Amino acid sequence: MPDRHDRTDVRFPLAESDLSGLFFLGGIRAPGSVGGNPMSRPQGDPVQCRQSFDAAFARDDAGRAFDRAVDLNASLLEVFGQDELLGLRELADRHARLMASRSRRIERFPRPDPDPLAYEAAGSFAGQCQRLRLLAVEVCAGEGPRFRLAEREMSFAARGRGTVRIRGLTPQEQARQLRGERAQARRVETLDRKARDAATPAIGRLVNALVEHDRDCVVPPSWHADGYLPAELVGRRVVEAAAFILEYHHAAGFDRARLARWQACLTGWVGRAAARARLRSAAAAAIAPDDEAALLGLVRTDEA
Repeated sequence: MPDRHDRTDVRFPLAESDLSGLFFLGGIRAPGSVGGNPMSRPQGDPVQCRQSFDAAFARDDAGRAFDRAVDLNASLLEVFGQDELLGLRELADRHARLMASRSRRIERFPRPDPDPLAYEAAGSFAGQCQRLRLLAVEVCAGEGPRFRLAEREMSFAARGRGTVRIRGLTPQEQARQLRGERAQARRVETLDRKARDAATPAIGRLVNALVEHDRDCVVPPSWHADGYLPAELVGRRVVEAAAFILEYHHAAGFDRARLARWQACLTGWVGRAAARARLRSAAAAAIAPDDEAALLGLVRTDEA
């Protein structure tokens, strides 16, 4: 048994960073390092990178591309910046930097240079943009492909829950978009008309309630300023203009949003008129006993 005071020489395996340091200190390149610097990027295979780019570029994912058209369009404009034309290497590098700036991922080990994964991501990105007609590919004999930006402004925009093209439409797309817009307009008009029909009885009840609480109420300027009634009615008594008020939302073609605001406005006026009516009733009830006592006092004085 060794004495507990004896030193035991225990050797642990060196970590990868220690191995890299030993190689570097000895002037020998660590495996995968460039220029004797253990933190430099290892040399990549340009042929493999080009193959990765071409394979990703050729993948047909047009449906997915259109769903992401707004994001792809914005990213493409950011990649190109002020340039109109980029080579393959520059496109891949700029796209990789853009993706790295948006990601919180920290690479533990340096990626090869050039990086096949970066070229694959750039190829998928460029292919989707090319199928969306945001990017044109120029091939020159003896040179690599070059990529030209089609539009310097956004060609796609978000509309509701979908995406629409706003620039670079083909005649067929223009006709299809026009038909869709007309159909949507007809649907909206139908819904608005049904809402106006349904609101007429409610507006009638609100106008009647307002007149009951305040028969001398007049049309305020705010009703015209907010677009609910014409200027000719401002200052007129509501009781006199009630029939016109009841039908004006039909004549003016109120949409559902404007109709809802008009009903909310009338509801507020009715509530305030009712509150004023209650205050007047309470004031009259409080004054009546005093008046009665005063009259009795006068009678007694006359009798005396």
